Amino acid sequence: MAPILVFTQKNDLHTAAVQKYVERRGETIVLLSREDYGSEWVATWTMCGRDIRAYIDTGTTAIAIDTVRSCWLRRDFTAETTASSPEQAYAASQKAIHINSLLTYMEARIPCMNKPSVNYRAASKILQMATASSCGLSVPVTYTGGDPHRANRFLNSELQGQDVCIKALAGLSGGADRRFGRSRSTASAPRPLWTGAPGFCTRRP
Repeated sequence: MAPILVFTQKNDLHTAAVQKYVERRGETIVLLSREDYGSEWVATWTMCGRDIRAYIDTGTTAIAIDTVRSCWLRRDFTAETTASSPEQAYAASQKAIHINSLLTYMEARIPCMNKPSVNYRAASKILQMATASSCGLSVPVTYTGGDPHRANRFLNSELQGQDVCIKALAGLSGGADRRFGRSRSTASAPRPLWTGAPGFCTRRP
């Protein structure tokens, strides 16, 4: 059966839920973690004149892109910015080049959800909201950022007891935030504000 490819990252709960649903339908799904490129899987190419073909090599099997049923790009592939040496930075940039070339090739040949070209243009949350607003869509009062105290002031001044839809700050990269002396990945607003499960609409007390 033609496989469904999912380009994701490790320990992604959304991907795990989709995987269970797809497998219950009897479909074949292959998860490819971006962190594992070069160790657990690679992209390979063959060129015979104008006949260009791409494959995903997982070490145990080679998947021809032309046989893939569809692709879901769960996360973008970008060069890592936390490399500790010029050599690591170069390797990361080359990895991003290889993967993005593969995704561009796939986008032109098979059905893709979250097309790479569209994902790239819509990467900025601010751009997404501005574009939606310019198209006439209703955009709610929104705070986007990693400062829990500023978020607290924004919610108190702008929303005043209304329902709040919260996306967990744990989604941010875990670099040290010197202003708070702790990891930004664990920072959160004062407890009375952030009630219920992150990501769900909740009524503030």
